[in-house]
Formats: sequence, C-alpha cells, structure tokens
Amino acid sequence: KRLTFYSSSAGTDATQVLTNYTLSTAVWTHVAVIYTASAGTAELVVDGVSVATQSGHTTSLFDGTANFEVGAYNGGTAIFDGLIDDVRIWNTARTVTQINDNKSTEIDSATNLQGSWHLNNVLTDSSGNGNTLTNNGTAVFSTDVPF
Repeated sequence: KRLTFYSSSAGTDATQVLTNYTLSTAVWTHVAVIYTASAGTAELVVDGVSVATQSGHTTSLFDGTANFEVGAYNGGTAIFDGLIDDVRIWNTARTVTQINDNKSTEIDSATNLQGSWHLNNVLTDSSGNGNTLTNNGTAVFSTDVPF
C-alpha cells in the first residue's frame, strides 16, 4: 500500500518518491504530485494534505518517446487495483492551494496545462494539446465517477 511517483531524465532509470499510505476503500481520494524540477523534489499530496516529500529527483524530465504510465509501471505491469479519474499534467509546479481549489473540477484548458484526461469513456486529451493516450493494458472505464 504505497503511493509512488517516478521521474526520469533519460526515459529509462527512474527516481521515485514513495510513502506508505493506506487509502480508504470505496471512496474517492484525490492524489497529486508536485514535481519541482529546479529543486529536484517531488511532493505527494493526498486530499489536499502533503504526506511525503523527497529530494534527489532529476532536475529535468525526459522529453521523448518513453511511456507515460498511470496506475502501472515497468512497461505496463499493473500495480493499481481501483478507479482513476481526471489525470492532469502541468508544466509548472502547482501549489497545494491550487490543487485543492481545482481537485473536483474537470479542466479542459488553462495556462501551462499540458494534458488533461477526464477518462470519461475515452483517452482523449481535453487540454487541446493532442496528447491522446493509448490503453496498452487492461484498463476499463466505469460510470462510478467522483464528480
């Protein structure tokens, strides 16, 4: 029962921030990562509360053809047994307040928003940046959504 965020500057070996954290079952939980490249830090935020911060991350992320994986790692090996909704990627570090203010809102476009996937029966990027995802695993869609 861990929350983990991996970062890589080369698209291969990755640094991770993880914390032992027991998620409640049968309820939606908001999880976010604030990755600050200039400081090489990653902070895990659960329901608006910082639960772990780790330094030693890469100071730049790989920008190429490596996989972007949600709920999986190591080439698609499933490690998450649950539902995921509304995944977002920003090119600036968000504050805990910014995350908390928008955690229950679907955002289609905003300054610095690089990808926004509502996961409402499609893997289309609603940010306007054309980053449509490919389901390479066993993910299925559900009508049980948090908002």
